[in-house]
Amino acid sequence: IADAVEDLRPRRVPENSRLARFSGLEPFAITPDTGFVLVGERTNVTGSARFRRLIEAGDYQDGWREETFAGFKGQWQPMPWYFRTLSSWLNALDMAGFQLASLQEPQHPQSPVPQSLLLVAERRG
Repeated sequence: IADAVEDLRPRRVPENSRLARFSGLEPFAITPDTGFVLVGERTNVTGSARFRRLIEAGDYQDGWREETFAGFKGQWQPMPWYFRTLSSWLNALDMAGFQLASLQEPQHPQSPVPQSLLLVAERRG
């Protein structure tokens, strides 16, 4: 291998762009030109039994989880999803040059139970 690459220069290491990068079905980066972005995760104790168990067990850490769709009817295949803590979201926004403008917890129309967490961010000026 050394003989095959002896005339080649080492690769140039790209500069870190400090963008918030996300992955799901496709990679995604929030750039200064990106408009409003809604990122959803099933991270509420009423919407995900798995999330509720993690909270109860004190295992509230960033990381990959497996979504089983156990509460849905039909043929669903498990899929991975990335779980983030609130501090992780704030760090990702900060690294991308954004700051938290507001935080909202929409409630179920028939109960006071929060159904989600919405982070609204704006570019740091």
